[in-house]
Amino acid sequence: SSSSSSSSGRYLNRKRLGAGIRKLNLQQGQKNEIDSSQQQYYELDDYGDLDSPVKTFLQRIYGVDKVDAYGRLLWKDFMAEGEIWNGNADNGENHPSLFTYGEVLPESVPSLMEKLDIMNCSVVFEVGCGRGRMATQIFQSYPHIKYVLGVEKSDFRFGLCEEAASKLHLSFLEKRPGESEAEGPMIVRKTPERLLATTPMARTLEFRKGDIADLVHVTQAMNPAIVLFNVCHNPELLLHFKSFFQALKSGTRIVTYENLFTLWRDGIEENPPFEAINIGDRFFTTWERNEGHDFYMWRKL
Repeated sequence: SSSSSSSSGRYLNRKRLGAGIRKLNLQQGQKNEIDSSQQQYYELDDYGDLDSPVKTFLQRIYGVDKVDAYGRLLWKDFMAEGEIWNGNADNGENHPSLFTYGEVLPESVPSLMEKLDIMNCSVVFEVGCGRGRMATQIFQSYPHIKYVLGVEKSDFRFGLCEEAASKLHLSFLEKRPGESEAEGPMIVRKTPERLLATTPMARTLEFRKGDIADLVHVTQAMNPAIVLFNVCHNPELLLHFKSFFQALKSGTRIVTYENLFTLWRDGIEENPPFEAINIGDRFFTTWERNEGHDFYMWRKL
């Protein structure tokens, strides 16, 4: 069983990895059946105590992550094999991607959203959305949200967003608790660098392939109230993203997993355009499933 630690203010279900895995049952006759003497694989329970409709929805779209007997995530190798660094192909650049990857586990997303006052928000941006699981979960879980944008620079990960979105057209066909009618089927539209999934209620989940620094006009037009900034920070990158942060409206809530204030002050050498609203709450992530990772929350000045 798991319990929450409220006295410390940390949003963690105190459970170990071993308590959250179960043996993967292989169907008889499966072509890729694994010899148990060679390798054992397990499914991770990343969904925890999520509401049943949300859990069922995410499992249908994204399935479950798997680990080997040593607890190593299989998709890490899958990501590394599938990605190519976004270099210049004409110069023969064909290096493995240097992008790191990780995400907040679905079971921690509701607590994170509560801290960010999600109920007083209609537009959410996720920068560095990876395969899009958190953006999709937010869109599904909060029907008052009108627009969720996930931005991903990696071609391979954007392809995973496309794969997930291809399963969305049959979503939202059943009534949610408290609703008088179902929201209706989603219409999914694609271009090489954009994917839009829209419900009949004019709510939109969009994924874009590219750099958020090149989408300042979108930021200014949509005015996100919450920004999930899942990008590694260093002085050069912060300078690169400076125009994006400046385009955010006053009051925008921003969440990062590094101390953006210190890095901005030391790297850009000017006063940061935001203030801390919460520092050090922990949430489960794919890279820290046992104790959680510290996150930082900011408000744009």
